[in-house]
Amino acid sequence: MIAACLTGIYTLGFLALGFYGLRMFALTLAWWWVRRRVEAPGGRVERAVVTVQLPIYNEPLVAARVIDAACRLDWPRDRLEIQVLDDSTDDTRAIVDARVRLWQARGIDIRAVRRPDRAGYKAGALAVGTAQARGEVLAIFDADFVPPPDFLQWTMPYLGPGVAVVQARWGHLNADASALTRAQALALDGYFMVEQFVHGRLGLFLTFNGTAGVWQRAAIDAAGGWQGDTLTEDVDLSYRVQMAGWRIVLLPDVVAPAELPSTLSAFRRQQFRWAKGTVQVYRKLGRPILRCQRPLVARLLAHVTMAGYLVFPISLALLLGAPLLLVFPPHFSGALQWLSLVPMGPLWMLASAQAAIDGRGWWRRLIAYPYLVALTIGISFTGSRAVVEALFGRPSAFERPPKTGHWAGMHARSQGVGAATLPRVDRAGWVEAALALYAWAGFAAAWARDAHGLLLFFGLYAVGFTLTAGLDLSTDAGGSPAMREVPTP
Repeated sequence: MIAACLTGIYTLGFLALGFYGLRMFALTLAWWWVRRRVEAPGGRVERAVVTVQLPIYNEPLVAARVIDAACRLDWPRDRLEIQVLDDSTDDTRAIVDARVRLWQARGIDIRAVRRPDRAGYKAGALAVGTAQARGEVLAIFDADFVPPPDFLQWTMPYLGPGVAVVQARWGHLNADASALTRAQALALDGYFMVEQFVHGRLGLFLTFNGTAGVWQRAAIDAAGGWQGDTLTEDVDLSYRVQMAGWRIVLLPDVVAPAELPSTLSAFRRQQFRWAKGTVQVYRKLGRPILRCQRPLVARLLAHVTMAGYLVFPISLALLLGAPLLLVFPPHFSGALQWLSLVPMGPLWMLASAQAAIDGRGWWRRLIAYPYLVALTIGISFTGSRAVVEALFGRPSAFERPPKTGHWAGMHARSQGVGAATLPRVDRAGWVEAALALYAWAGFAAAWARDAHGLLLFFGLYAVGFTLTAGLDLSTDAGGSPAMREVPTP
């Protein structure tokens, strides 16, 4: 009876994981079908007043860079306003003030907007800035982004009637800095070029990604404004604005470069916030989405998308219970063998995205795919913790990954900032080390019992957790990034 129960539980678990892999197959097939569909400009916005909003919190190595980039945007000066939404409590304040004074002296309408506290975190800062903005269009850039001067020239014509926001694709300033950044760049390219593109062209729910976009202020007001009750205020507003009848336009050929997290600790922090925030939005808007006036397919696929982070606790639970399979061998259907092809779904999607971005040598960038798979498995504990906290309503602070200031050394030194303090690695590395030992022990036991079907299963987890634990703990052993100064380039 135990073997039968395990067979049923693991069959459901494998099918759930396989479903999301097959979803990437379906997205890529759809992409090949709609990839030539071009979004047509529909806006008459030549006279629009644009307010550029730069949310910043304790980011001394990149604050000046994003301010300079915003002030160089090609838009008539009498119709351009720049708000530096600065919640900083460190040297960033002095850097912001110095750059604001410099650009004010050059005739730019720019000012720092500060609050007495961080209520609502980024959403709270955006809400305060929006209430004070004079523009009917709001362009938002996080501190690690460097929008090109012609960004508004390319995006504003698409902000036509009924369009809430125009989203650009994220570029990568430091994609080739390490295997970690190459893997992140590969994943983000696939997300924007295939998944987001398909959702937009098929009229499905699309997500504004928090930065590198231009909003119609009227759409934000119609959807209830920025709300800080989740860690992903961008996802929250995206779904609310589309339920209110507006739509989101993605321009994959318009690129806003940004800095990728360069350490595992920073990457883990980013993924924790994205996972927890998305599940918080799922709890908040799951039922309203089912009742909204959108096609049934769009509503169901919105649930599938928001529930995607549930694969983390599912996969971790399968690992923890896997030794029972050695004691009570299950009797899986032979059809489950087809799930071994599931990893080809994401690989095909990522290959399609790279070929679309740059056809020259695109296949070389796929070398990062095995690293990306191992990295995704390795952070499953962090993702699982985020999902569980979200499901049980446990609050946590809004934390952005620290920036190392790629290409920002000139600005930092000009303001007297010669080093950055990055956060200490968290204790997840030790948990991942324990999980790595657990997986390797399972691998050895499966080898001893000739349970060849479990060797690949245990091996993937063993490699993934070994990778993340090794990266994290070796960094801490050699002097945590939080405990030593990182020189400015």
